[in-house]
Amino acid sequence: MFSHIDPLRLSAIEKVLQAVLKGNSVTQVELMKGGYSSSQMYRVLTDENVYVLRVMGLDQPIEDRRQQHVCLQIASSIGLAPKVYYSNPESGIVVMECILHSEPYGSDWLLELARSLRQLHHVPQEFPKYLGPSHFLLEILSRLKKERLPRLNLPRFGGHENI
Repeated sequence: MFSHIDPLRLSAIEKVLQAVLKGNSVTQVELMKGGYSSSQMYRVLTDENVYVLRVMGLDQPIEDRRQQHVCLQIASSIGLAPKVYYSNPESGIVVMECILHSEPYGSDWLLELARSLRQLHHVPQEFPKYLGPSHFLLEILSRLKKERLPRLNLPRFGGHENI
């Protein structure tokens, strides 16, 4: 049913789906292809509904998964992302609604895009800052500095010359 998922994660996924589906049984699971996510994405069909199961790689840093979790929750809460039924950054499992055959914008797509951007920019909760690889490198270097190890002679980049 779920390709390339180790048995321990599969057990966690099955428990999450049981809780979300509330007694509805899965009739079909399809691996979704395309997109830019490194996560495995599945379309999960039941008799009553269609869901998307997103399985994030546990090799992704937990900070990345937490950031994605918060951003998805915020975007979902204001209607700019599918409804989230379950999201746990530690397990890397997300279950959300599946939007079928939807055109993102109607005939007034530019006006709708502007409204969506305005809505996004007026979210009461702040989106977390991106924590990319350089953030983690700087964190490690900062810890090394606190340990009073010899100063590293590194090239200056991105305004972080005081490492």
